[in-house]
Amino acid sequence: MMLPATLSADREPVDFDISVIFKCLDIQCVLLVIESILMQQRIVFTASSYPLLTLVTKVSTFLLFIS
Repeated sequence: MMLPATLSADREPVDFDISVIFKCLDIQCVLLVIESILMQQRIVFTASSYPLLTLVTKVSTFLLFIS
């Protein structure tokens, strides 16, 4: 799933695949991650692939600000 880039002065266009987090984690884990971010708890992500780890952390923070 790719979101179309919106032309807004206060936002940068989205250029990454947000479905990757749902391929790596089940829905319960995704909700737990979002809940933990909202409650300002520490989260430790681990992965065997550094690029995948980077993408999942970007997507998890992006999901908080999607409108």
